[in-house]
Amino acid sequence: TPLGSIWKLYVHAWLVDTAAADAPYRCRGGVREEVYCCEVGEEIHRDQALVRSCGLYYEARRAEIDRADWSSYWRARHAPDWLVALDELQPGTQVPVDTLLATLADLPAQVELRRVLLDVSVTARDPAVIGHLGGVLRAKTWSWRDPLDPARRIGGFAGWLVDGTPVWARAAGSSQQVLSKHALALTAALRPAQSLDAGECVDVRLFARYPIRRVLQNGRGVRPGALQGRYTVEFANGNTLDISSLGETF
Repeated sequence: TPLGSIWKLYVHAWLVDTAAADAPYRCRGGVREEVYCCEVGEEIHRDQALVRSCGLYYEARRAEIDRADWSSYWRARHAPDWLVALDELQPGTQVPVDTLLATLADLPAQVELRRVLLDVSVTARDPAVIGHLGGVLRAKTWSWRDPLDPARRIGGFAGWLVDGTPVWARAAGSSQQVLSKHALALTAALRPAQSLDAGECVDVRLFARYPIRRVLQNGRGVRPGALQGRYTVEFANGNTLDISSLGETF
């Protein structure tokens, strides 16, 4: 598979693990790629840069990444050649999927990365993505030209499930189109191998403003605890919302 935007995930991991300072990128206009970063006059920090896929933040020269230090770091971790050589870490670089998954399984700063990448699902253009997937997917999206047909776009994601299981996906279309079109199928496919810790769940106050009257499954109220399957949430104001859960929602 081509790396696409996944290369930014490795730079982010390296910056976090080596305790590099978070030097924000300021958008000054005149650079096309700034559309993925910020408005003119604003700046973007590391976590936002990963979620929005701001490649300008991660440029090696701007991030002051020494190529020798980079190579030594990844060689010590027994990384593949395409990761050891900083110049090879490009969107069009073709890498074996099994090798990619192996690097994700051993990638440093995983807990931090999974926390940051939850926002990819939360801020997806199609609200059905977070409705179907909840917080189970913690992955960096990517899009690139199809190596077999450059006129065609392919996209997907690479990262982890909430329990740390490495995942990768690819389909026709942009990454946002892939998430939107296949969200329901992904809900059935992406099942964490380990039970989830309720202490690591996302805490929101949305339901203080929109109180829930009850949660139904097949028309019957459910007991408190982890949710497994498809449900209808009935709000006090009379509205309803269909959701899916693989145990990550309580």
